[in-house]
Amino acid sequence: DTNGRFGIPNTDMGIMRQEAEVHQRPEYYGTLFNPDGVQRERARMKRGAGVIASNPVWFASVMVRRAASMTRLERTRLISNTPTVTNPIEAASLSPVLGPMTSQLLESCQTQSSEQKAVVELANPQALILTGDNQKYGRQFLCGPLTVKPKTDYLIELSTRIDQGRMRVSIEDGNGRMYTSDILEPLEVKQPTGQPAQTIRLPFASMAESVQVDFSNEASNAPPIVHVDAMNLYELGPASFLWTHLPRMVLRAVQRAFVTAVFLPLALVGVSLTIFRKRISVLVVLSVVPLYYFTVQSAFHTEYRYVLAVNYFLFAFAAVAISWAGEFLYKKVNSFSLLGKQ
Repeated sequence: DTNGRFGIPNTDMGIMRQEAEVHQRPEYYGTLFNPDGVQRERARMKRGAGVIASNPVWFASVMVRRAASMTRLERTRLISNTPTVTNPIEAASLSPVLGPMTSQLLESCQTQSSEQKAVVELANPQALILTGDNQKYGRQFLCGPLTVKPKTDYLIELSTRIDQGRMRVSIEDGNGRMYTSDILEPLEVKQPTGQPAQTIRLPFASMAESVQVDFSNEASNAPPIVHVDAMNLYELGPASFLWTHLPRMVLRAVQRAFVTAVFLPLALVGVSLTIFRKRISVLVVLSVVPLYYFTVQSAFHTEYRYVLAVNYFLFAFAAVAISWAGEFLYKKVNSFSLLGKQ
């Protein structure tokens, strides 16, 4: 219910808050099932069933959209091009090479548009407030460069608070090579106006003489507002396994193919081939679970993680298509070879 027509919150925290207000029971704003868990859950089910009965066409469209969303692959977390950090990353026993770095970074931060702002926080002159624009994706701030030693393990540690939006914090060098990244987003807490501080650790093995800190919007639903309270750079020691750079590049290129636009057409081709070849038993085994999720489960599921099993059966259908393509090419190559010998 993205339009909020039925007054039903879309998070557990929202449901608990609403129940606490409606029933004048502050203790309800703690967990979903304590106290009075059975009665509260029955009331929720009755309320939901009433909405469905009153809006059957709308709910049918919800089920269709849910079924379609089950075929969407989650973004593959790409392996880094650079070697992994092998030195311990416990910063408690280390002295920062630079820190706190927020004041130095402010002077070097480059915004990408007039809507983006990086200013010093009035209450803390060593802290920054970064305000992004309303794009869902895209670079907001690029801070640096920071001088580092090549072939050396480092750790950048940030203490941050985010009021709204969603940001990816990345470390990259002057050549555009990204070393590591992490997501910063608000936590679901009882007091949304008082977001707690979050510590982000970004370890990386440097392959250049300088790096930059990149703040980018990441599926942000509002202009991000981020407080950077502290940022420290630690040198951990010499990097190891530098030889893995090339195989990592190859594996990263393969991982980029794991997207819905590639695998869903392959799966559909696999289904068609299975039907065309009249492999009925195979079709039943591979399709029974997805069909269950598309029909029954689409009436109930609310989160993508509950339907991940569908992907594995779609992978099997995609494998049928890939196998057929490989077999077809193999026969073509063999026929050309035979013609050449004749």
